[in-house]
Amino acid sequence: MARLHRHLAAAALGAVALTAASPALAWEPLGGRWNVPADGVKYRINEQLSADMDDRTCLEGIQTGYAAWTSLPCTYMNWAYDGRTQNRAWGAADGENIAVWFEEGWTEGASVLGVAANSGGAGGGYVDCDTKYNGQDHTWISPPVGT
Repeated sequence: MARLHRHLAAAALGAVALTAASPALAWEPLGGRWNVPADGVKYRINEQLSADMDDRTCLEGIQTGYAAWTSLPCTYMNWAYDGRTQNRAWGAADGENIAVWFEEGWTEGASVLGVAANSGGAGGGYVDCDTKYNGQDHTWISPPVGT
């Protein structure tokens, strides 16, 4: 019985120690960082978006995503919408951060929803990040407001 009490006491102390510990970081920066200008890192959205949603809904969804990344308490990023573009050169390291839909010609695998590719990094900082979304193998929807 005394042995059981020691185990329970040890377990209780362990639980107290865990609750008193400082929170762990869920991520760790790995070297490359953006040199964020005061007005934010500009991104542009391709003029041709998902065939599954109307343009306005899709555009607002992408902008909401960038706003969410900007508002995270653990981020130093500040994304700034800079309009639409005809550029579809995903991963081109052309200095234009674009979001683009692929309704055909998707090569990343049918189960992949989207991919981001960045250029630069390490000492010089990132200079480009493009995001592409898989409209070939997935149907995109926007949930009704309030859900």
